[in-house]
Amino acid sequence: MNHELINFMQQSIEALRNELNDSTKTVEEQKLVIAELQETITIQASHIFELNSDVLELNTKIDRLLCK
Repeated sequence: MNHELINFMQQSIEALRNELNDSTKTVEEQKLVIAELQETITIQASHIFELNSDVLELNTKIDRLLCK
């Protein structure tokens, strides 16, 4: 009986280790996805900044044309 209990406990511990390893892999994959998303957001923010600059420049030109 004790041997069966020890065997069961060892199998349970091994199953928990496997779940922990899987969870760790999932967390690492999520970190990579988050890093990629952060890079994408940074690029998009840069594009938005450039577009805003272009809009401001166009607004200035329109104002100059309207004042003539």
